[in-house]
Amino acid sequence: MSHWEESKILPDVTAVRESEGVVEIDLVCPADLMQFQGHFPEQQIMPGVGQLDWVAHFADKHFSHGLSVVEVSQLKYRDLMLPDVAVTLKMSFEEAKQRVRFSYEGEGKVYSSGIVKLGTFDV
Repeated sequence: MSHWEESKILPDVTAVRESEGVVEIDLVCPADLMQFQGHFPEQQIMPGVGQLDWVAHFADKHFSHGLSVVEVSQLKYRDLMLPDVAVTLKMSFEEAKQRVRFSYEGEGKVYSSGIVKLGTFDV
């Protein structure tokens, strides 16, 4: 088994706050997460695709229950998310449009934000 296969893929959840259509999840992203492996040796950085993967995971858990991310829009990466930093993933679900607005925030800054549209893939 490779080091990557042994690594965690989800951050540590320290708190969850829910109200109608809104979820805030406090996360800590330990340095041993799979997403940090090899990205980059001199300074680990959480890749954007890892951040999107977590949005998909937590949106499915809290809002969509089996729907997939079919589109990403207004995606902005504003600051580097480093290991062991506490962040809050804020998500609001717009049921009529089947989309989730999200942002990762912490330490007085916004790390990234965007919108994911949920749906099914036609095969």
